[in-house]
Amino acid sequence: MKKILLLVFVFALFMVGCSEEDPLLGSWYDESSGQMITFEEDGTCSFAGTTVEYKADETQLILIVEGEEQVMNYVIEEDDLELSFPDLDDFELYFKKIKKNN
Repeated sequence: MKKILLLVFVFALFMVGCSEEDPLLGSWYDESSGQMITFEEDGTCSFAGTTVEYKADETQLILIVEGEEQVMNYVIEEDDLELSFPDLDDFELYFKKIKKNN
């Protein structure tokens, strides 16, 4: 029984150690507007000099601005972030991931 518990514990540690970082986290730059957006681990997002709270799942980003939720769809492919608004056709924002220097 102790061997099984030890094996389960080691497996759990391995899974935690292998968890991937949220691809949304970090800073993104829009070349066309010169704007940058930064998503932090603490659930805050900074854009155009304003910091707001956000929530995200795999496809939707919800910014909480002055108590109201602003819903956006998002897609991340490699180092590209595309934001679109469900209520606005043909309005999308494109950002490139800013790489950290190692």
